[in-house]
Amino acid sequence: MQDNPVTSDSDTKAAELQRAFAMFNQVSAELTQAYEALQVRAASLTDELAVANGELRRQYQEKEALSERLSSLLDALPAGVVLLDAAAVVIAVNPAAVALLGAELVGRHWGDVARSSLVPTLTVGEWLLRDRRVSIAESALPSASGKILLIHDVTAAHQMKTDLERNQRLAAM
Repeated sequence: MQDNPVTSDSDTKAAELQRAFAMFNQVSAELTQAYEALQVRAASLTDELAVANGELRRQYQEKEALSERLSSLLDALPAGVVLLDAAAVVIAVNPAAVALLGAELVGRHWGDVARSSLVPTLTVGEWLLRDRRVSIAESALPSASGKILLIHDVTAAHQMKTDLERNQRLAAM
């Protein structure tokens, strides 16, 4: 007895279809597993990102609080504080500096401010500023390429020194 060629082709095609469906089901199952693994990884990364964002938020709040404290401290200092950038342009001042040098400081070159306001004295590091005597200490900013100037009103100390020297000369006579 001979096999019917139509039945044989039909059986072969059916077997190929079954193998194709089996392969499709296997690939589909693998894709489903990969998708589930991606969902788990995405959830894990989302959690890690939330933790990192929380930490960054905490650090930002700490830095903001530190900035406020430093700003309050600078405002309360009796000495003038002038912040210069790398080109010696005034970029920030505290209220004491404004009281000593005037309100229009920010944006001006420090050389122009010094020439228009300060008169040198015989004492190194001391200057005359209208009716005041000031000393200016300069420090480089390590984190930036600018400088910070600390301006002290030494009028009272200079007057006491002058009075003491006069009294010593009178006593010597």
